[in-house]
Amino acid sequence: RDMMYTASKYDEAAWAIRYPRGRATGMEVREEFQSMEIGKGIQLREGEEVAVLSFGPIGKYATEAAEKLAKEGIEIGHHDMRFAKPLDTDLIDEVCAKYDHIITLEDGAKMGGLGSAVAEYISEKSDRPTLKIMGIPDRIVEHGTQEELYEEIGIDGTGIIETVKKRILTKV
Repeated sequence: RDMMYTASKYDEAAWAIRYPRGRATGMEVREEFQSMEIGKGIQLREGEEVAVLSFGPIGKYATEAAEKLAKEGIEIGHHDMRFAKPLDTDLIDEVCAKYDHIITLEDGAKMGGLGSAVAEYISEKSDRPTLKIMGIPDRIVEHGTQEELYEEIGIDGTGIIETVKKRILTKV
């Protein structure tokens, strides 16, 4: 709602707003609309060592994974990027300075998606964290429910937890 409201007030460029299936998490339903700062993501959770940068409603799996990992004593950061373009490079700089590992999570194609944009941006940094891009691979994915497909390609809550643990335990 706030994204639509913000777009309706901005007349300097065209907008594309994606309406994927499913529901987003962390959304507060309010009576009044609020403008969003264009091109700025938000921090949803503070963490240590590993940060997830999510894009779209698939971020709910990062939220679930963070809660489960916290019960095991593993605190991960979670940031909702909110905009594909412009990319929030200030937020990425903050994440790169604080975390050893970044995981990007999106329900779109890995190739040319958020993860690719983050990889391109941080490739110029001399002291950068490791990066794992989680999204839809560049191959035909079988039919099924979103949950079944996300599980198959490892971008559901369980896949995120396994990826986080691998990053922390193997330091890669």
